[in-house]
Amino acid sequence: MKESKIMIRGQRVSGIEGGRKSALNTTSLRLRAVLAGLAMLVLVPGVSLAKDYCISFTGFPGSEFVGRGFTIPGKGQCKPFTGFFTAVKNAPAAGAGCTSTDGSNFSLTILSSWPGSGGVVFIDSISMSLPAQSGEVSGEDNETQNISTPPANILSIPVTGKACTKVVVPASDPATASPPVR
Repeated sequence: MKESKIMIRGQRVSGIEGGRKSALNTTSLRLRAVLAGLAMLVLVPGVSLAKDYCISFTGFPGSEFVGRGFTIPGKGQCKPFTGFFTAVKNAPAAGAGCTSTDGSNFSLTILSSWPGSGGVVFIDSISMSLPAQSGEVSGEDNETQNISTPPANILSIPVTGKACTKVVVPASDPATASPPVR
């Protein structure tokens, strides 16, 4: 009995063997497609539901730094922080935060400004113990209008940090252009 030969993807194989390889290739491709689809379903919502990180000033309700999509970095790691300060309308904030190698402390330095006040700039240093995510903020403000004026030191204020839901960036209101008190 003569065995028939067929071509599958440029390979000469017997009729029975070729049918099995074809079925396996089709099943393999379908399995890969299903797995890729599941991966997309798992990963895409995770990105779109990324939380912000809020550092609240204890004793000053509504005053907090919001880091967009920020999470505390792992031990011995640093990350950029971009976001805003909620107590002032549309006050951009940027800086960097680092976790100590032993994981016991998180330090963050943030530069923020309030364009509506003519250029007040704040430099805040935040230090929080981990895993409690509590500590204090201290810093200074510099008015760019009057460079000869020395920076005003800010007293240390207790803070706490936590993941938070998306907070809306408030619109600037030029009518209330006075520097915030921290």
